[in-house]
Amino acid sequence: MRLVILFLLTFTSLFALKYDYIIPEPVLQERMKKEFPIVHKTMLLTFHVSNPKLYLDGKKQRFNFTGQLQIPNIQDEKGNAVSAVVSVSSRIAYTKGGNLYLRKIKVVDIKSKFIGTDMKSMLYGTMDQLLNEYFKSRPIYSLEKEKGMVGAAVESIDNVVIVKDGVKIIFNLG
Repeated sequence: MRLVILFLLTFTSLFALKYDYIIPEPVLQERMKKEFPIVHKTMLLTFHVSNPKLYLDGKKQRFNFTGQLQIPNIQDEKGNAVSAVVSVSSRIAYTKGGNLYLRKIKVVDIKSKFIGTDMKSMLYGTMDQLLNEYFKSRPIYSLEKEKGMVGAAVESIDNVVIVKDGVKIIFNLG
């Protein structure tokens, strides 16, 4: 009886095919650059976010990037648009059709010698809302046009995780 159960477990595991595919961080960095600059106007301010620099955190499963923020409506003492470095963190989500999206985007830091604490606290919420809305329907990467096994398996995505070298797509072909 034990032999039969062992045989069945071995036999069924042969058909539970898992396949992993890693999207390298440099490929994701290039894809991020295509989404920028982001320009958003509110009643009072205009935001320009550009030059994204991606860094992935596999331990916390976070898709992080920094960007250059300029607010032309606010000027420094030389009359130049105020600028800042914005650090952003998000989760990554996927659809069975092979699209990867940024979700739960959160601005975690704004560094600028020209933007005070009160202004920063207002910017956090505004920037969170702006980035979440912007990336809501824009995939950060799409597997739809991939060829070979990856292209054929987009409907079989089981999970997406952030690893040291990029984003790992786990397919369950069984």
